[in-house]
Amino acid sequence: MIITKRCQWEGRKMKKSTVTLIAIGLIAVITFFFLMNDTEDETNEDRNKDQQEESNEDEQEQKSDRELAKEALNTRNLEPVDYAFAPEPTDDVIESQQEIEQTIIEESEGSTFEDPYIKLDPYNRTPLTAFVVFETEKPATITYTVKGKDGGPEISNSTTQLTTKHELPILGLYPNHTNEITIEAIMEDGSTQENLISVETEPLPDYIGSISIETIKKEQVDMPANGLNFAIPSTKYVYGFDTNGDVRWYTSQYNSHVFKKIQNGNFVYLGKDDNGGPAYNRLFEIDLMGKIYKAFKISDDAAISEAEGLEQTLIHHDIAELPNGNWLMTVNDGSENYMEDTMM
Repeated sequence: MIITKRCQWEGRKMKKSTVTLIAIGLIAVITFFFLMNDTEDETNEDRNKDQQEESNEDEQEQKSDRELAKEALNTRNLEPVDYAFAPEPTDDVIESQQEIEQTIIEESEGSTFEDPYIKLDPYNRTPLTAFVVFETEKPATITYTVKGKDGGPEISNSTTQLTTKHELPILGLYPNHTNEITIEAIMEDGSTQENLISVETEPLPDYIGSISIETIKKEQVDMPANGLNFAIPSTKYVYGFDTNGDVRWYTSQYNSHVFKKIQNGNFVYLGKDDNGGPAYNRLFEIDLMGKIYKAFKISDDAAISEAEGLEQTLIHHDIAELPNGNWLMTVNDGSENYMEDTMM
């Protein structure tokens, strides 16, 4: 009896131990799976993080320099500042120009188709241009052509209004040459009248070199209406040349970098008070005859030279015309610490 009870107690004890072991085993298995899942989640997170970083790096590499610069500026919370050296309108050159035009009116009085008034370089800025004035007995339109030389192209233009008073802006004269210009008057009834005039010019100044064109496919060249391409310098003279390489236009007033055609057909031009001045401090709107329509003066306090002894300039190196007609310019801020870092 005692033996039986002891066996029963031992059996119950063994069952209890077995249950305990099973429970411990289950807990161990569950803990293992949890640990494995946590490790896998961490691994996935690390992998996703690495992939995201790689994706960001790829995206950063694909962005243009302009986009990266824009993002960098946006993070700096920059505030607009007043530019202390903004160009100011000036009327002195406009007033002197009006005096020139009044003189031309007086001197050309009574000129005829057969004996026209001819003024070489009328505004004292473009030596390879001429102003021709005359009257016709009947209303007419006019076609005028500067003859080419040495196989060079002719440069022609026409008026569209029937009138008896004619003022012709002649472009494309050759330097150091007796230029022949054909003028044809076309009356309303279709009859025509023709005259040949001659205009002598001076040699080119120093700093304008010769141009050699080795090969040109003229049918593929997109030439402007006036038949000229323009070379824009860092300093000294802007000049225009034809498909033969001949210089047929230049300005006697020095220029630096900025010579740009704008929407109305005129040009924005950076020049000086005079060619001997130290700084390019004048901004003009001109046409190819050298007539000025707008003039601005920029303070010399904003000028800067890139090296000792060099001329100073105030605009680097371009102007953009905005849709509203204003001009966006890259300039110096006048400080000693920075240069070419301001826009206005």
